Amino acid sequence: MPGGAAYDLMTSKDPVTLLTLPDADDDRPQRSGEFSQDLAEFGEWLKDLEHQLQASLDLVRGVQAEYGLVETSTILDFPTLAEVKVEHVRRALRLTADNKAAAARLLGVNTKTVYNVLYSWDDKNGVAG
Repeated sequence: MPGGAAYDLMTSKDPVTLLTLPDADDDRPQRSGEFSQDLAEFGEWLKDLEHQLQASLDLVRGVQAEYGLVETSTILDFPTLAEVKVEHVRRALRLTADNKAAAARLLGVNTKTVYNVLYSWDDKNGVAG
């Protein structure tokens, strides 16, 4: 068979694959050069694609900035500084089994600060302290 001897790897009913082994006089050096050239062209194509994608992304970001468009979930899900502070204090309290003095030490603040953060948040949000 030209280009190599073919070996049909088959089970009794299904062909698994067809494997062609090269002859001793194959043209591997020539194909190797073609492969290198193809690989170089593919690399250039990938670089061009990357530049096109970056340009498209820059265009989209420019339009978003020009019209003030942002992803709404980012704004809606973004906590205030007070919310972050309260959640951090509450996390410290959970870690210390609600021991305010230990939570204060963990946070590097005075115990009174822990109370103030919790009570000021509760007062502003109508939660019983």
